[in-house]
Amino acid sequence: MVLQKATPYEPKCKTSNMFAGQIGLQYLLFYIAMICVPWMLLAKPVLIMRKRKQAHAYSVTHQQMASATENGDAQQTGGGTGGHGEGHDEEPLGEIFIHQAIHTIEYVLGSVSHTASYLRCGRSHLLTLVSTISIHKLF
Repeated sequence: MVLQKATPYEPKCKTSNMFAGQIGLQYLLFYIAMICVPWMLLAKPVLIMRKRKQAHAYSVTHQQMASATENGDAQQTGGGTGGHGEGHDEEPLGEIFIHQAIHTIEYVLGSVSHTASYLRCGRSHLLTLVSTISIHKLF
């Protein structure tokens, strides 16, 4: 709908565009929208996945700490485990992808719904204006 090719117009207007550069702006906004949807869908899960891989690469497990203290390479402090709780409270990555997909779909549908609402409001305003002008011309 944004990139309609043959929009009817009156001959005295010479073009169906409302302003110079409208077609270029329409294409630009369309391509931005097409880039933003995958960005919204994938950015957060990919960043979380990357962060988890980095944390996993630098974390020390309880077994590694125990073997290091047995060899005398390191001293064990307190009675704790190594790392960040070893990831028991982390949400599975599949659930993060699903959650982000749901949010992306909700956002896109909300945007379409808002656009449709604005078009309906504009149409009803235009119909009211046309009917008012028609009634005034009749009387």
